Amino acid sequence: SLKDQTTEDPVFEIDKIQNTDPDKDSVIVHDITVENVDSEFTNYHRPFIYIRGARHVTLRGITLNNFPSGAIEIDGAEFVTIENLTINGVEIGKATAITRPDGTYDPFGKGVISAYGDSNNISIIGSSLLQVIGNGIVLKDVTNYTISNTTLLYSPAGLESDTGFDIDKSTGTFGGTNTVTDIRGTGVLFSEVSDGTSIGQLTVNNNTTGGKVGMHLYKSNSLLFNKLSISNFATGVKIEDSDSNTFDTNSVVVSGLKDSVTPSNGMIFEGTSKGNAVIKADLNNHPKGCGVVLKTTGQTSLDQLRLYNTDACGVGVEKLDDGTAAFAKLSDATDSFATLFKMSKDLVLLDAKTMVNAPDDVQFVEIH
Repeated sequence: SLKDQTTEDPVFEIDKIQNTDPDKDSVIVHDITVENVDSEFTNYHRPFIYIRGARHVTLRGITLNNFPSGAIEIDGAEFVTIENLTINGVEIGKATAITRPDGTYDPFGKGVISAYGDSNNISIIGSSLLQVIGNGIVLKDVTNYTISNTTLLYSPAGLESDTGFDIDKSTGTFGGTNTVTDIRGTGVLFSEVSDGTSIGQLTVNNNTTGGKVGMHLYKSNSLLFNKLSISNFATGVKIEDSDSNTFDTNSVVVSGLKDSVTPSNGMIFEGTSKGNAVIKADLNNHPKGCGVVLKTTGQTSLDQLRLYNTDACGVGVEKLDDGTAAFAKLSDATDSFATLFKMSKDLVLLDAKTMVNAPDDVQFVEIH
């Protein structure tokens, strides 16, 4: 019963319990179901389980229905495994919104699952977060995390400030298949991540309302995306001040907003981003925008793109916000269609269906 709990208390607290034997867990919490929390706790804002400074903890088979706050909070813990967690309730995750990287970052913003405080070896496996409002999974200053086969499904009452997976200054891997569905805000945010991480199958789809950004890389370098599918966002993928990221062969499918009136773009490269490569991507259904927008001073390699239903342009080159000219590199843009490269007022017919809109004073364009 929560009757004796204050709104500042977690329901379960695992505090500084440590086991030096790596083959044994200090604590195993399993097979718990919490149903229909009383309405008097709708302002409850502490997590269901709070793990602080503990080692070797396993949480397995926990179900929370209509719990009014975050599910699990991990603070400075090690070797924590979360398996088969199921959360279903529209009031979950109403924590302070994390709005990086626009300058209003709240270091204490949390999600349904949060890990921070130099936690390490955190695994979230086979879990489902349903009818979420707020941030889904937030990792800050975490070393060696694993997220695998985990689903986030957002409530229709979700907010534009919501972020599904928020990975901030953390290292680890996305394995198996991970999905974010029906989020109005940002599906996945990598902020200041630079570890050469390989990202497995990641799907960010909106079946109803369009979202803001499918995936945002901010000051993040050397990430490898193996299979990325994004649909129904104003911006599919935003790469901002990020270097040497690779979207590998046939790894990217980005579809624009289902709303054919609102402008949307497939991929945007901004700021000082350089050395990024996109290989054999499908970018479609951007009738009021561009498949790719280059708004960066760094070199971007676009190789064998398939662009269609992008009536405004296939690839657009824009000046930076401060007026600096952009740098554009297009290599091996071949396809079974005809290509139109539109440079200023001139029109050149090539061999792939890509239309490039560039300002008259574009700094450099190289086409192979």
